[in-house]
Amino acid sequence: RRFVGIPCPTCGSTRAVLRLVRGDFAGAFTLQPLVTGLLLLVPIALLVGWRKGLRLPRTAWGRWLLYGGIACAVALNWTYVLWREGV
Repeated sequence: RRFVGIPCPTCGSTRAVLRLVRGDFAGAFTLQPLVTGLLLLVPIALLVGWRKGLRLPRTAWGRWLLYGGIACAVALNWTYVLWREGV
């Protein structure tokens, strides 16, 4: 942010994690929805996936969908961060 003048896609992540540790889930989500969602949902998804034997996609199409979904999530999060900061 210091060099370019706009916040990065993960700006506020450290503050969001600290709020999560304190139990302030709404405050953490307001600061950084992507990181908060990942920290709360990824362990659950991994546990459910491991128990059901789910694997990462092996086809090219499946990988494109996975990476495209990740890229869309990061883009939406960055749009929110920019909007929140008033940029």
